[in-house]
Amino acid sequence: MTAATLSAPLTSRSNNLLRVFGFIALALVLAAFVFAPETAHAAAGQLTDKAKEAYKWLQIAVAFILGVAVLGSGVLAAFGAISWKTVGQIIVGCIVAGLAAAVVTALYGQWFA
Repeated sequence: MTAATLSAPLTSRSNNLLRVFGFIALALVLAAFVFAPETAHAAAGQLTDKAKEAYKWLQIAVAFILGVAVLGSGVLAAFGAISWKTVGQIIVGCIVAGLAAAVVTALYGQWFA
């Protein structure tokens, strides 16, 4: 088998069939939420916990990336590769990006904390 046979374009019939299966799956999920709301409510608690955990991981990743950006731009400026004005702009941008989470928490409450 070649790559060309594995990635053959979808015909209109197979495309329509995929669309119908997608609608059926969506209808089943919506029916489950309508006819079994206690299950959906129980899952919402787990999803909230997972969302908070993911949010904290994103905060750590963003802080690491911003730290590397500030340190890297400082080193580049020390060796004359970029100007100190550019370093200042990078630092201001990193401060704005780093404080974005605090602004969201201040506007929308402690849901994320």
